[in-house]
Amino acid sequence: MLDNGKHVAGLEVCAHIGEGGFADVYRVRRPGGEELALKWFRPGGHPELLVRFRREAALQQTLQHPHIVPVLKLVEEDDGVGMLMPLYAEGSLADRIEQAPLPPGVARSLFVPLLGALHHAHSQGVVHRDLKPDNILLRRAAGTLSGALADFGIAQVRGAPRMTQDGQRMGTVAYMSPEQQRNPRDIDHRSDIYAMGVVLFECLTRAHPDDSPEAFAELWEQDAGLAEALRTALQPMPSMRFATAAAFAQAISAPNDLSQRIRDLELRIQALAHPPAAQLPSPAAAPFPPTLLALEVVLVPLGGTLMAAGSAPLALTAALLLAGSALIGVTAWKMWRDAGPATARDLLPLLAGGVVAVAVVLGAWPDDGALGAALVWGTLPTTLIVLRIALGTQRRSPPPSRKTTLDIEP
Repeated sequence: MLDNGKHVAGLEVCAHIGEGGFADVYRVRRPGGEELALKWFRPGGHPELLVRFRREAALQQTLQHPHIVPVLKLVEEDDGVGMLMPLYAEGSLADRIEQAPLPPGVARSLFVPLLGALHHAHSQGVVHRDLKPDNILLRRAAGTLSGALADFGIAQVRGAPRMTQDGQRMGTVAYMSPEQQRNPRDIDHRSDIYAMGVVLFECLTRAHPDDSPEAFAELWEQDAGLAEALRTALQPMPSMRFATAAAFAQAISAPNDLSQRIRDLELRIQALAHPPAAQLPSPAAAPFPPTLLALEVVLVPLGGTLMAAGSAPLALTAALLLAGSALIGVTAWKMWRDAGPATARDLLPLLAGGVVAVAVVLGAWPDDGALGAALVWGTLPTTLIVLRIALGTQRRSPPPSRKTTLDIEP
């Protein structure tokens, strides 16, 4: 640590004011009396962490936005490296939440520009991946509380070499989207939208959305517009969230405006039909084609009906059954990947449908149509559960403690 009174690059160290995974933050003073913040890389850190530290400084110097913490200068001394930044005198959003929840009006005025800053970062090909109250710094401008996004140390940058290994989770678990919990490399900008939804919910209720359904119900009574926006931002499937951070900001800026609500609905429909190609598309998070769902709902029951009636050649009926079964398998796998694993209760109808299908194949052509009818009813639960997964209504396992942070493993 740097001792108080020590001089670094012409700056006097005044106090230690914070720390992160591999750096400490100090309040420093210039000779003229101006106070700034110095984020100092902790000596003895792993070389890979130092690479990330320098990359973070360069990235924040590039992302120039009023609500992104700027890096004024990269300080390099014989005994260490640091980033010189403005001092945010109100501390972090985490400090503010500990005092009391934010009133809805204050939350809107704070988060609309923050989401604008996030949209700016996304437009530059940057996904933050570690949005949380500790990484939002506060200060007052003309008496109004204002925030800025900080700590882009584990950000994912389009076109840049990947530094995260497959299966290695980074960030703070409680604020991760479901897809980021599975694989932080296989995400896009919508993962940040989910994280900002968690942060906003916590600001309003001092609770986590997975831990307190009662808080969500109270928020609906207090401000239905904010609650509706959060419901969209916190969808487990990326394709069901806001298409952009700007759309999220729009939704919370005028939640009681009917035309705005209609516009939000249009944006959600557009997000389902046409994911934004320019916004870091992710193959794993692409929305599922509704035509495929329609086909699988039709093909298997149609095959069973024709088999029961005996009105179609065996080859045609078998082709319908095989095509429908294949589509059901593809759908189950894709929705499992995009929306999280189903419960054991969900898997029973899938298993039952498979058993019936095997029985039809082994039982040869049914003269009385009994097996054909069984096939129709046996595959109906399968189709329903696939639709249920597609709609994203299955329960996701609650994450570990909100304070759990996953750091880099050398």
